[in-house]
Amino acid sequence: MLGRRRFHAAARRLNVHAVHQQFTSPPDLQYRQSVMKARTDCTEMLNKFDKSSYLLAHYIPEPARDTWMAIRCFLLEVNKISDSNTRANSQFQANVGVGLLDVKFKFWEELLQKVFLGGYQKPLGEPVATLLRDGINKELNLDIDMFQQILTSRLHYLKNTSKLGFKNMDEVCSYGEGIYSQSNYLTQRLLLSPNISPSAVELLEQAPFLETNLTEVAAHLGQATGVATMLIGLKYYATTQNHIPLPLDLMAKHDLSQEQLLRLFHGYLEGSDLTRTSDQLSNVVFDVATTANDHILTARQKFDQLKQGICQVLDVDQAHNEFLQSRAQNWTKKVPDVLYVPFMSSIPTQLYLSKLEKYNFDINNGNLQSKDWKLAWKSYSNYSRRSI
Repeated sequence: MLGRRRFHAAARRLNVHAVHQQFTSPPDLQYRQSVMKARTDCTEMLNKFDKSSYLLAHYIPEPARDTWMAIRCFLLEVNKISDSNTRANSQFQANVGVGLLDVKFKFWEELLQKVFLGGYQKPLGEPVATLLRDGINKELNLDIDMFQQILTSRLHYLKNTSKLGFKNMDEVCSYGEGIYSQSNYLTQRLLLSPNISPSAVELLEQAPFLETNLTEVAAHLGQATGVATMLIGLKYYATTQNHIPLPLDLMAKHDLSQEQLLRLFHGYLEGSDLTRTSDQLSNVVFDVATTANDHILTARQKFDQLKQGICQVLDVDQAHNEFLQSRAQNWTKKVPDVLYVPFMSSIPTQLYLSKLEKYNFDINNGNLQSKDWKLAWKSYSNYSRRSI
């Protein structure tokens, strides 16, 4: 498994790759218009392709909201990249010497370099890049290494795992760590920018051990999201790409082959073969979903430790830090918004796993595809109670 990235005192130092220059000239009209257009484009992208993030964006502090939307849209863009073995791709590779897949990832790698190392108002012409650059201009914490890790993990998946399949659940969780845990780390780092929540920054300076809890919660929730996302996309990959992303060891455990599953998803099985294969698939899905749920349970335990640690810091430091004590009075359940909100990205995963259990882990049940009206209520409830 990919090693878990430490939080690296997010609020206290900036990534060396993100050169925060001290700009004195205010943004011109053209720059402001480009940011407004990028904001509109990213909002529409989330509304169309990621309703959960579109709703959860309202919990992000306004100064960081544009940048957070850019992070979520970056995930969408990267996850849309696929390895298409079309005639056009083969011809392109024969003529140019590289495949379209490499070209697409090279585009994002170079664009990130422009975002983090480019000039203040230099036009980028891409909504995600424009909002990320605007966040850097506002001296918000961003880390190019985490973006690059997402690209690396996705590219490795497309070039290797998507062809050979996940060998086991460890590889699935590793993929979740490389994509979704990194996204959680990015959100944590962003919201711990000094100009977003000085009190939370002060808290972590008083108790650096809390950073470990933060990182561990984000890591487990990211891995759970990665596992659940694999299940959500199972039918799509089977019907459009003839690819089964389920772990090979679990399929072997339940005597299930990829050929059987492809025939099932394409509607070629009938009678007893259909019943037997559907039952075998439900058993595999149950095992996979159990792993995702285990990560969520572990994240809850780590989050409880985090809340206990915050209470201990406030109790011990009661007579020494008036600034921290005064701000802590406004923290819901004694947990700052900026420490809790990054964990809300796991709420859609939890709702999906609950729905999957309700329908007996039948991945083909049509009710799994219906919109979940509970997200708005669940997100507000969890936010108010500070629960995962």
